[in-house]
Amino acid sequence: MPNETVVTEAIEKEAYETVLYNELVLARSALTESASSDKLGVANYAMAINEIFGKHWYENEACRKGVKVERELFKRAMAEKGHDEKIERVYWQRVKVSAGYQTSGMKVKGSETLDQKTMKELKTIINRIIAAEDSDDGVAESGQLSCNAKGSLMDIFVKLGGDKLTLGAKV
Repeated sequence: MPNETVVTEAIEKEAYETVLYNELVLARSALTESASSDKLGVANYAMAINEIFGKHWYENEACRKGVKVERELFKRAMAEKGHDEKIERVYWQRVKVSAGYQTSGMKVKGSETLDQKTMKELKTIINRIIAAEDSDDGVAESGQLSCNAKGSLMDIFVKLGGDKLTLGAKV
C-alpha cells in the first residue's frame, strides 16, 4: 500500500487547490467515523470527491489513478475503524451513487403508455380464459362470467391496437 506522502502528492497533483484536498480528508474521516446510514456524511464525501476529480469521476479515465488512490485511503480508514471489506464496498457504492452514478436498477428503461400496459394485461387475461376453455377440464362454473366477458375484452383489446390473431397463441 502506498504511504501517505506519496498518496497526498498524487491527489494534490490532480486537485486544483490544497483546500479541496483538506475538505476531502475531512469528509472521508467524518464518513468513516460515523459509518452508519448517515446520508449527509456520504453526500459530503461524494461532493468532496466531485470537487477534486470533477463530476462523473467514477467513469472518467483521466482521474482513475487519483480515484484509485483515494479509494485505497478510504478502504484503509474503514479498516482502521474496524469495518470489514464488505461494509467498505457498500459505503463506496453509496458514495458513487450520491455523486451521480446510476446502478443498473436505477437506469431509465423504456416506459410503456397506459394503453400499452392495459393491452398487455388484457392479452394475459384473455389468454387465461382461452386456456381454461381449451383445457380438458373445461371451465368451472365459477369461471363462466369470465368466459361470457371474453368477447367484450377482445373488442377492447383490438381498440387498444391489439391483434386478435395473437390471442391464445402458445409461444
